Amino acid sequence: MASHRLLIPWLTAALVGLGCADGDGTGGAADRRAEPVAAASSSGPANAGVSSAAVDRSSATAAPAAARADRLVLIAGGDVSYGRLRGKRLLREPDRNDLVSLQALLQSADLRFVNLESTISDQGGETQSPINKLVFTAPPGAAEALARAKIDIVALANNHAWDYGRDALLETFAHLDRVGIAYVGAGPTRAQAYAPRLVTHDGFTLAFVAVTGTWNQEIDPHPGREHIADAVVAPLRDSVRAARAMQGVDKVVVSYHGGYEYFDRPHPGTRELFRAAIDAGADAVIGHHPHVVQRVGFVDGKPILYSLGNLLMRMVTGRPWTEFGILARLTFRREGPTTVEICPFRIAAFDQIPLATDPNRRSQEAHFRAKVERLLRIGAQVDPDQAAQLGPFGPDGCAPVTPAQATP
Repeated sequence: MASHRLLIPWLTAALVGLGCADGDGTGGAADRRAEPVAAASSSGPANAGVSSAAVDRSSATAAPAAARADRLVLIAGGDVSYGRLRGKRLLREPDRNDLVSLQALLQSADLRFVNLESTISDQGGETQSPINKLVFTAPPGAAEALARAKIDIVALANNHAWDYGRDALLETFAHLDRVGIAYVGAGPTRAQAYAPRLVTHDGFTLAFVAVTGTWNQEIDPHPGREHIADAVVAPLRDSVRAARAMQGVDKVVVSYHGGYEYFDRPHPGTRELFRAAIDAGADAVIGHHPHVVQRVGFVDGKPILYSLGNLLMRMVTGRPWTEFGILARLTFRREGPTTVEICPFRIAAFDQIPLATDPNRRSQEAHFRAKVERLLRIGAQVDPDQAAQLGPFGPDGCAPVTPAQATP
């Protein structure tokens, strides 16, 4: 991977405070609120400062500063956890790379993003609560594991960020900082949780914003909202607009954690929130938490990926669609539309089997295509202006998704 240089300029912009959004806990419970997300009034300090650290991922052979790349390729993955049994295995085998089977796909991009669905904290070898199997954390070595997989930035705004409380979340920041991985959607303060995070590769800068619409703990007010960005329309819009206004930002990417678990269709609140993010200036919206792949759509030519499914989340649910995930490969251009490819893989116990190397590729490709095309057809009926179509799969196991041609 390219040599990295960490930059810590703190930028400021106006931000309105927080409210509440729908939520649920991992394990099959439905969101507490399924209706469309409504803009909330500010419950935090008006005009709070937004701080944004920038990370430079430029290659060692990058062009001179005056020259800037005219495109950037981002690989985005879904839910990743090094808690539970995977964490125990990492403690036994601290040098392992659980994403090695996907390395060719990951290395086909300039930047790599995932949702980190666990804190990273030292609990004396504990990786799962002895009294609640839905509460878990990753051991400190998970930071090195992410770095070995060449992950550049992770979203921390999700329902497991508060599983072991404030101290574990703050420790997570320290471990990620230690290995040079950027994070977004959580921070030492509320303003920093909502702050855009800038990542640059060869002069092309993406600003990331991340929010969660689901919380595990039934606490009101939830103390985590002082450190984790909540999925409320008003502050999300403010964060996206702040990112859009930052000098040098080329494109804005929003990460959203929420929706119904195991449902293959996004609920109205998710759809409304994604559209609001695009309307505020986001260039792409990436969803996760349902633990199944959902459809892709386009709003004004900008991609929305409702759910990428699992990446490193071992599911034992009796629901076959949880055994598939996708890596989304997005190519951003300074001029012209963003293009999207989806790269499916199967999950077999702890391992991922990408379509390109699947010994049963023909049957698995046909199965995946049939499922996704069905979801796209349903999506076109629900949101006709977002209609999309799936193209042919290439030798690398990826297929383009493009806006559907309007029928006369």
